[in-house]
Amino acid sequence: VDDLCSADGAVAGNPPPEDLPAAAHPRHGIGRQRPLVAASIGPYGAYLADGSEYRGDYALSEADLVAFHGPKYDLLRRSGADCIAFETIPCVREARAI
Repeated sequence: VDDLCSADGAVAGNPPPEDLPAAAHPRHGIGRQRPLVAASIGPYGAYLADGSEYRGDYALSEADLVAFHGPKYDLLRRSGADCIAFETIPCVREARAI
């Protein structure tokens, strides 16, 4: 996972292709030379692939969820992405952990 995320981060920081048109910011009209790249963090249940990402009924403590999400968050924070998108998190315990 670290290698894959690091590769994504490297892609996020690369310059745009020369034929990519500048995007205009809808409110300010400022041209942007590349698309924005968002790194994404989803719920623990998506890792389980058992539907629990909709319910949030994991048999994990908040500390376990911190241990699961912490390294991924740190890696994505350093990835070069423009922002971090937090997907829908189905339980308060997991939201606090992130």
